Amino acid sequence: MPCLEDLALTVTDMDEVIREEELDRVEEGILCHAAKVKRFSFAIADSERPLSLPQNVWPSFTALEHLVLDNKAPVDRIIPSLPTRLLTFRLRSPFEDEAPSLKGLLDAMHSRPRALETLSDIILPIYTPSHSACDEEDELLSLCRDSRARDQGH
Repeated sequence: MPCLEDLALTVTDMDEVIREEELDRVEEGILCHAAKVKRFSFAIADSERPLSLPQNVWPSFTALEHLVLDNKAPVDRIIPSLPTRLLTFRLRSPFEDEAPSLKGLLDAMHSRPRALETLSDIILPIYTPSHSACDEEDELLSLCRDSRARDQGH
């Protein structure tokens, strides 16, 4: 697939343990195509545990512009390891009926990684926020405003 630019993967845990060799096969397949992929979506469905691709996969996305991650993904570790600048980032809604956590995204934004320097869109799931989620939303909005003000000042 020499022209593969879009890649979306959903791995189902279904309360079974995903074996290391299964994740290794997924990793191997992604690494074969990552350099060409411009739009990537990754989610692990039906899992109570926070699973992600191995950390060494993310630097391989050298053409990535649009990223969709699962609510439980370690966003704070993934985004700083991306070598490209994203145009859009989407935090996918949880499969379960629960509010998403914005903490990983907030932590990533605080570290000001290169991947977020050209970000034009952040897409968040719609949900009824708890009090702590409202605080996270307020902080995220403040970070976005500060970033925009810095960009306009240059």
